[in-house]
Amino acid sequence: MNYPHLFQSARWFGDTDVQFELRETLPATAQIASINIVPYIGDRWVIIQHQHGEWDLPGGTLESNEPPLDALARELQEEVGAYLVYHQVIGAWACYSHAERPYRPHFPHPRFYRCVVMGEIQLSGAPSNPTDSELITGVEALRLSEVTHCFYQQGRADLAELYLLAANLRGRQTAQI
Repeated sequence: MNYPHLFQSARWFGDTDVQFELRETLPATAQIASINIVPYIGDRWVIIQHQHGEWDLPGGTLESNEPPLDALARELQEEVGAYLVYHQVIGAWACYSHAERPYRPHFPHPRFYRCVVMGEIQLSGAPSNPTDSELITGVEALRLSEVTHCFYQQGRADLAELYLLAANLRGRQTAQI
C-alpha cells in the first residue's frame, strides 16, 4: 500500500478508534460528525496553522442539522478565508468512540465518520476566526513537498500521506481530460 500511515488503524483522543477508507461518495449525513478538505489553488496545496503552531488541514464538525457541504463552506471561511470552487470526495475515517456520550449531543454515536474531500478553493479574505472556534494564525499555499515536510516534521505522516493521495487522484483526473 502506498500510504501505510494513512490506512493504519489508530486511536484518537484516547477513546476513538479510527480507520481511513477510500470513498467516492459521502456516507449518509446522519452518520457524519465532521468534514475536512485537502484544498488546492492552482498547483499549490493549502494548509492552516493553529495558534499553538501545529499545521492542519481545514475542516471541522457539523452543527446540528447542518449538511456536510454547508459545514465545509463555513469551515473554509472560518479557517482559510476561502470558498469552494470544486470538490471530490476521497475518503473518510470510520470512527468508533468508546466514550459514554458523543462529543456533541447531535453527533452520531458510537459509530461515525470524519469525511475528507479534496478541492479547488479561491481565497476571499482572511480567516474569520469566530470567537467560539480554534484560532488560525496562518494559511499557506505551498508546493506538495513543502506541505508533506510540515506534516512529517510534526509527526503527522497520516496527513502528509492524505495530501499525497489527493495529489495522486488529482493527477489521474488531469490525465483523463
